Amino acid sequence: MAVPTEIREVPRPKNTIVEDSGAKSLRRYSVRERSSSKYIPGHNPQPHNGKVIGYIIDNKYVPRDEVPTEIETTMDISKASTSKTDTLKIKTSKIDTPKILKTEISKTETPKTETLKTETPKTETPKAETTKTEPPKTDDIPKSSSTKKYVVEPPMLSYGASALVKSVTEDIFDDLLTIYSPAEVFAIMTMATLKVIKPEITTKKMESEYHTTFVCKDYPGAALSPNSITKLLQKIGMYEDMRKQFYQHRKNATNADHHVIIDYTIKPNYRTRHDLFSYSLKPQDINKRDSLVIYAYDLELMEPIYDMGFYGKFDDHIPYDAFIRTNDVHDAFIISDNFSPNEYQATLDQRPNLHFLIPIKNDDQRIFKNNMLDFGGVLNGVKEIITYTKKQIPSGRYLYMFRNIKKSHDEESAYLKKNKNHFDAKDYEKQLKLFGTFAFESNADLDPKIVYLAHTNRWYLEMAFQAYNENEFLGKANGQGDFESIGAEFINFISTIATCRIIRKAEETKLLNKMTYGELIFDLFSAWRKTDAPSQPSSDDDGWVYLPSYVLDELQALGLSKPESQK
Repeated sequence: MAVPTEIREVPRPKNTIVEDSGAKSLRRYSVRERSSSKYIPGHNPQPHNGKVIGYIIDNKYVPRDEVPTEIETTMDISKASTSKTDTLKIKTSKIDTPKILKTEISKTETPKTETLKTETPKTETPKAETTKTEPPKTDDIPKSSSTKKYVVEPPMLSYGASALVKSVTEDIFDDLLTIYSPAEVFAIMTMATLKVIKPEITTKKMESEYHTTFVCKDYPGAALSPNSITKLLQKIGMYEDMRKQFYQHRKNATNADHHVIIDYTIKPNYRTRHDLFSYSLKPQDINKRDSLVIYAYDLELMEPIYDMGFYGKFDDHIPYDAFIRTNDVHDAFIISDNFSPNEYQATLDQRPNLHFLIPIKNDDQRIFKNNMLDFGGVLNGVKEIITYTKKQIPSGRYLYMFRNIKKSHDEESAYLKKNKNHFDAKDYEKQLKLFGTFAFESNADLDPKIVYLAHTNRWYLEMAFQAYNENEFLGKANGQGDFESIGAEFINFISTIATCRIIRKAEETKLLNKMTYGELIFDLFSAWRKTDAPSQPSSDDDGWVYLPSYVLDELQALGLSKPESQK
């Protein structure tokens, strides 16, 4: 079978060839070394192909020894099983980190009795041990014809939205590939991509949506049945070290000059139970089980770096200590409405580069004592007109005070309108100084602009995280466990990174000056393309299936289709 040109052109070791097995699997394109050449008199030397040394996966050469080797381990989880004889078999790598989660239920079988044609009964003796059958590798197509699943590739698929997500997540794919097996990475990236395209998608709809977009060509062979997704999410949630390896890649890629901000968001999570466990004098609260996500993000890039989920009730206390300890946080700024510096003083002392930035009331007595309302500067490089003042107080900490001029006028107008019938001149004079102001306290000497951006951009990251909810993904009240919820939140995290990058890319191209983010994704999803079209789209090729001119302009602006002049 002929190997596509774009596959042959992928950089790989010298003296190798690429073979196309034709299979719809991750290892379709294998790279073999040239082992020798046979001389035939009167003819050109005939090369002989040697062993497979790697694969072309997602248009990248992956050495064979870098594809995780899997072995099988057996771990008893009878407490979590429906029967005492149930066993969970988990594939792990040779470095004791699991690669594929496979569940097999082994039960004791009753010995069968067979009758021969001579009607002489013959009873088989049960074997002392059950013969172990090696399960098929995740990447391979089952050899048994009874288990083969044929998927007919449609002549056209939705291209635009999936191509946009792929264009901003290539580094994430590469990082995941160093930790999880290719099959798992393909499934992870598929789920994350489809959630960006359709945020309310559930596990039951994953497989059908997968086969209507170019995601099925970008990540072929992804296992997306509800059972496969559940097992993968359980594995992701169960093994924290593997998630931490991924987060470490994210940390290493963060620019040392950028500011890392720590914040949190709470995602309501209600589960319905109708049994003894739901009995309470407060039945309206017993099913309330919030999902709290503490995350660190790059302030300059406005995208998350790593996060950590917690499950339970979080009315007053946010577990920053667990987040800091688990992620070994040293150089960051905690910005929170309910962070108590005194409560975490020991942690702050141990980590001198860990700082806090907390809002304080604009009528705090320290503001008046330190003349914080005498504004002495105007911020540059921000959309609004903002005046500010910054001072170090006797305790060694810093106070930052800001006034939004437009908001100040709006609040003054609202005050006068409300109190025009019973106007109090003294109260008006007092409030006039505070209209449009907000203040912060910190243990760090910062540029006031950084403080202002950290405050005003908090809503942006919170909205991005709130866009993806594990309840909607897994299905409400389906009895999912914590491991599965943690795994689902990991998928949400990758979707959130992709969303932040897409918004940043759309802002750079000025597309969001004309439409909303949702409208852009909707437009791009309508860009359908033939499955046999050239892999590098051009605006005038014949691979498009009715492409409106305005959608074509959006594709070109985002670098997803080459203009005619660049063909």
